[in-house]
Amino acid sequence: MGHRSIILDEELREELELLARQQGCELLSVELSQGALRIVLDRQNGTVGIDDCTTVSRQASALLDAHDFGDQRYTLEVSSPGLDRPLLEPRDYRRFAGQLARVTFRDPETDAKRTVVGRFEFIENIDPTEQQLRMVDDHSDGVSTIALDRILAARLEIDL
Repeated sequence: MGHRSIILDEELREELELLARQQGCELLSVELSQGALRIVLDRQNGTVGIDDCTTVSRQASALLDAHDFGDQRYTLEVSSPGLDRPLLEPRDYRRFAGQLARVTFRDPETDAKRTVVGRFEFIENIDPTEQQLRMVDDHSDGVSTIALDRILAARLEIDL
């Protein structure tokens, strides 16, 4: 869905997740792109601080060296998702329900790409393939129901 996480192998990803958990954080994503390995940390209750990023960066660097990661040079970046964080999993939609978001999706009727900015609620369904968002457009007050599997990209908007 939208933002892709690319990781080297499952064992290394699990070890990075453990490093994040030891710091009281969770591993939101790991992405390798254009010579940069980006690790994004999150914290369920509270915010990810600079100390968290520094500690995880130092430990991840040692871990990557031990795994002989990267035949070529790469830059390691450890950060928090920020105020305009991506929404990647159903748990993100549950957690941030009611907030302002920008959602780009494929319209089921026309297959055209559409973007809606508005507040959303997460509609849980017993069948995970039928989970949906109900969004109220911030500009027109129109209501859209969007299946999660039709979403191309979603992120919170900074709500001023």
